[in-house]
Amino acid sequence: MKPELRSIDRHFAGFICRESGSTRPELWIIAALASHAVGKRHTCLNLADVAVMDLSAIGVAVNLPPIERLLEQLKEVPAIGAPGDICPLILDAAGRIYLHRYWSYEQDLARVVLEKSSGSEPVCEDTLRDGLRRLFPASAAEGIDWQAIAAIAALRKKLCIISGGPGTGKTSTVVKILALLIEQQTAKRLRIALAAPTGKAAARLKDSISRMKDNLASS
Repeated sequence: MKPELRSIDRHFAGFICRESGSTRPELWIIAALASHAVGKRHTCLNLADVAVMDLSAIGVAVNLPPIERLLEQLKEVPAIGAPGDICPLILDAAGRIYLHRYWSYEQDLARVVLEKSSGSEPVCEDTLRDGLRRLFPASAAEGIDWQAIAAIAALRKKLCIISGGPGTGKTSTVVKILALLIEQQTAKRLRIALAAPTGKAAARLKDSISRMKDNLASS
């Protein structure tokens, strides 16, 4: 793998070296690659991956030490802290370098996921049973209806993740889950939010859900 550094990666690496009072090329390389990783939509740089990179593109002719020695060197850098420290870069126990902001984002997300994955939501069993029978009718084929299982989990849990490849019925299952949630609605107002990585993806998802909602209403 041959990284192509951006100007911002190089400037960030220079900033880290100045903050640390260091001219060591190893630190410049790691800081630049940590910024580069974020530019590639990674949350961190795994130092184990650096060993397989072609560093000639960086323009610094230096051989990095073995990872054990590199970790020792990085722990001595003032601009690099351990998890929980307030430093520009965070080095965790697994040998991953984070920009502090992304380490904080990851920790916040993990905390919310853990909080929401515990406990369960109350449901009206009779209403749920009737909705499942109508929206997920039993087929002649034998086997477990995993879409129905996903719907049950979504209603009972505070957090539910539905995954699957193209054409596996994720969107149709989500539409049916929304219908079941609406049927469960009591005096508490139901809020539904739609999110996607890009505006274009969000528009496609919204259109797809709208079409399936119309089909569901007419069936």
